Amino acid sequence: MKRLIPLFYILILTFAARAQNQTLPAECVRILDANFPTWQYDLEWDYEDEQRRAAAAYAADFNGDGRPDYGVFIEFAGQKKLVLFFRQKRGYKYLAVERDAVLTADAALMREIKPPNRDMDTKFFENLPAGFNVPKDQFGMKILKEYGAMFVARGNALVPKSVIFKDEEEVARFQSALSTARARVGRFDIELQEPAMNALKAAMAEAAAKNLKITTRDYDAGRRSYSETIGLWLSRVEPALVHWSARGRISLAAAQRLKQMPLPEQIAEIFKLEEQGIFFSKDLSKPIMYSVAPPGTSQHLSMLAIDINEYDDPSIQKIMARNGWHQTVISDLPHFTYLGATENELPALGLKKVVSGGRFYWIPNL
Repeated sequence: MKRLIPLFYILILTFAARAQNQTLPAECVRILDANFPTWQYDLEWDYEDEQRRAAAAYAADFNGDGRPDYGVFIEFAGQKKLVLFFRQKRGYKYLAVERDAVLTADAALMREIKPPNRDMDTKFFENLPAGFNVPKDQFGMKILKEYGAMFVARGNALVPKSVIFKDEEEVARFQSALSTARARVGRFDIELQEPAMNALKAAMAEAAAKNLKITTRDYDAGRRSYSETIGLWLSRVEPALVHWSARGRISLAAAQRLKQMPLPEQIAEIFKLEEQGIFFSKDLSKPIMYSVAPPGTSQHLSMLAIDINEYDDPSIQKIMARNGWHQTVISDLPHFTYLGATENELPALGLKKVVSGGRFYWIPNL
């Protein structure tokens, strides 16, 4: 750590002095692929460069050893990072620094590198419901960033006052106070908040007029209970523990201990393991939050989310959007959230449009 601190400030000074734009070497790309398997260039750092991917990568002698090093801004697992590559013998070693740490470490650097859009941040918080409990811990803020679009929903939708339900009782109390509606959507009967269901029916009618269909994936495509979110969570955690312990990444004792942890501690521990590349999603290639929500955080608990079969159809995506339904959870392809607003209205709510895997999502501009 003592060696890292001076290196970090060398890094700050180097970037403040505008390191030279550089295409990232193939070996560095291979390292990114191995350690950040779903990484993408962070193109929000606007360098006004024709080759935007190249503009996210820089070459400079960060550590003063007389040899070229590289830095690249990336997005990975819902986070923005600066990854540094240092030449060692015939290869490279890397260091990942959180984007927020880089931005806040030096006021001069914030003037050199495009700062976050604070105006949009303000809009998001201003549009949260009265009495909303803005989280003060890292886990809560992660939930707000990943799933928080729902909390600025309009169209008479009702949202919780916090990012997580503690237990089944809290969920039942919230759901019992809602005005709900039930309908057959495809092969399954689902239940949603009434405004959300009305908007879905309008989308289905619009699709039918064009000889298209909107159908749900399963019986739990709409409303879910707290216990159902626990079941879905464990359906990812338990197979992942078997997989990673069989490959020696987690000891059998550690896997067993993690299985027996209380949920809040288990969730925190899984997030730590995923920082090491030990992922818990269904295909084990990405963070668990891109596959299933931690218990108590799913938008389905608020009855403002639906999973549909036709998520890949651009025509259906547009129909859903025109009727206030948008994709808001990165990598959860079938998942749509009722926001009660059109795309043109979403930026005013403090949401930004991002691209991941060739698909558009609306997330809080945080």
